[in-house]
Amino acid sequence: MAPSSTPATTPAPIAATPSAPSATAGDPHPSLDFTKVAFPDLLTPYKSTPSASPASVLNNAPLDGATITKLATGIIDASPKLTSSFAFPRATSFQARYTLQTSAKPAQQVTVDLTICADAKSAQDAMNFYLNSFTQDYKDVLKKTDRLLGQVSLQTAGSIFWVRDAVFAKVDAFTLPTAASLAPPTTPPTVSSTPPAATAPSKPLVDFTTALDTQLSKGAVQASAQHKPNVALKGGVTAYKVVRGKTFSVFLADAKGAHEAKPAVAADPAIVKQVKNGTADGEYVFVGAKVGKTKVKLIVARADNLAVSTVNIDVEVTKPDGYAQ
Repeated sequence: MAPSSTPATTPAPIAATPSAPSATAGDPHPSLDFTKVAFPDLLTPYKSTPSASPASVLNNAPLDGATITKLATGIIDASPKLTSSFAFPRATSFQARYTLQTSAKPAQQVTVDLTICADAKSAQDAMNFYLNSFTQDYKDVLKKTDRLLGQVSLQTAGSIFWVRDAVFAKVDAFTLPTAASLAPPTTPPTVSSTPPAATAPSKPLVDFTTALDTQLSKGAVQASAQHKPNVALKGGVTAYKVVRGKTFSVFLADAKGAHEAKPAVAADPAIVKQVKNGTADGEYVFVGAKVGKTKVKLIVARADNLAVSTVNIDVEVTKPDGYAQ
């Protein structure tokens, strides 16, 4: 979905004020079962039959901060600013968060959370995990989206979230506080026992999530066609021996196109510890912390589609000369 080249001078507010939910007895948030949907009134109308099995569909769509900002331009604001980004690659998934801010006053903040998973089931589990964080009864705060996104999509007053194949996406919007809004009230607040009616997400938020879902739809590919990061190691070395207390480095053969976040996970973190995040040149630095043997998994992600791959090394940490342990 192409953004408008002539955005409105005063864009409509992105955020909406959510209603105060009522308390409901019983478990307000049972886990959603995507094979036997717990909330058919919400989810069943949005179950679809993709052209390919969702379990085998991954993604090549660019999902970096610059791309997300470009998608939002002309929709949430004439020139939104990317104020922060967060990346957390894991062995089988990648979590990214991008925070955008508008120039309109009062300023609006839009947060984009993406969880890139290994398969559709994992993306559905990620959605369930998010839903289980709700403290209100679902029916008080959730409804099906006005536009279908992915295979299943839901909305609250100020957020939209959905599963598209192996991606769980969530977009939230709210108005940043101003000095005036934080000032003490001059009159007593009105107290009502009736919660205000729930409001729907604003049109800019709906349009932006539609553009993001279109980006994901266009990038959908069979698992065998997904672009993966290069995890070959320099010199093909996969076994290392180091004296306790000493550092050592492991290098990727080619770090071009890799995401800047480069963590590593030791099977026994007491034996080997990563000293710092891997560098732009593909150097992972470790220290031998305890005598013993362990495997270490280097995690590498692509900077564009955030796809993750791993490579294992074997590490033996020996005692220094003259030490009993």
